[in-house]
Amino acid sequence: MKKVFVVLGLTALVGSVAWAASSQYSASFSSIVCSDGWAGCIIDGDEIHVGAVTDSKGVFHPANARVSFFDFGTLPGFSPFALPEEYPERQRTVAVVEEPAQEPSQETIKPKNTTSNSGSTSNKVKTSGSGTPNKTIVVPEPSQPAQEPSAPVEEPVVEPVVEPVAEPSAEDEGGCTDLFLLEASAMSGSLNSDQKTCIESRVTQSGVLLTEKRKLSVVLLNDAQNAQNWTEWERLANRHLQHFDQSDPTLCLLYAARLSKKGVSYSPQVIKWSETALENKTQWSGDEYKKNVSMLYNLRANAARKLWEDAEKSLMAERSDANVAKVEKFRGQTKNFAREWLDYARLAGQPIKTPQSLCVSATQGDLDFCK
Repeated sequence: MKKVFVVLGLTALVGSVAWAASSQYSASFSSIVCSDGWAGCIIDGDEIHVGAVTDSKGVFHPANARVSFFDFGTLPGFSPFALPEEYPERQRTVAVVEEPAQEPSQETIKPKNTTSNSGSTSNKVKTSGSGTPNKTIVVPEPSQPAQEPSAPVEEPVVEPVVEPVAEPSAEDEGGCTDLFLLEASAMSGSLNSDQKTCIESRVTQSGVLLTEKRKLSVVLLNDAQNAQNWTEWERLANRHLQHFDQSDPTLCLLYAARLSKKGVSYSPQVIKWSETALENKTQWSGDEYKKNVSMLYNLRANAARKLWEDAEKSLMAERSDANVAKVEKFRGQTKNFAREWLDYARLAGQPIKTPQSLCVSATQGDLDFCK
């Protein structure tokens, strides 16, 4: 009878943990990937779908994530300016989706020993210094497309199998001493209020090292991003860039892009953080470099254009020497930024129509300057 009760208890524990992981997985990996509401599209020639959102190291991310959780590298759906392209006619065939593989029976899901006789740690569960296992993060393996020449066929997403683990201690659950546990929660935007309060207190505490503050600040940024709490994310990004670190060009780019949507009063900050990102642009490479640098030139030039247009409105309302000086200042700034954007577009083999039009407008028809 004791053996029967042990087996039933383990089966119930496995079922409850697997159900919790399944609900968290579904919330993190949305089936809506593209900005037009579809689950699949093409952006800049790249196929974007639920099973294809990985960072530069091949680590899978939530389908609606814009930047990598680990290094802030841009993901396929990062650009707020990119629009889905039309699929070629040959891709408009009806895709045949294979039946999902049967889920393993309860007999195959058995708790594994987290340590061997020699004290080595299992590759599924990481332990803290006190020996208390942390939560297990299981990333589903990418599905392989069916071999059909006419159109790519995606395999259905299989729910991950999560092995039973012990619950974290009360100190870890409500505190901020375990960075691995905090990063795992931030990955799904699920830091609780006690953890956030604890992190905030350490970030603002005078005796904490700057390196630790920087790491904890990144955890808060990732949590706000994955929870899509953009108001909080903007506050945290501003504090991080002002007080902890300005060397990450992707964070500067993303922050400048967010501010560019908030009106002309934020244009000076858009210009500032775009230029800060350009100073560290060598951290990018390849296609990522081309896309991000082009976007930074775009953001900076259009921010100057907004300031110029606003100065023109002030001049029309009240003609004064101060307002005339403002118009000339921002018009000249727009002209120079547009010319730099145009030069880069030509060098990178990108379309030049938009930067050239802005350049000609700012020079008031000086075509020689914008050649």
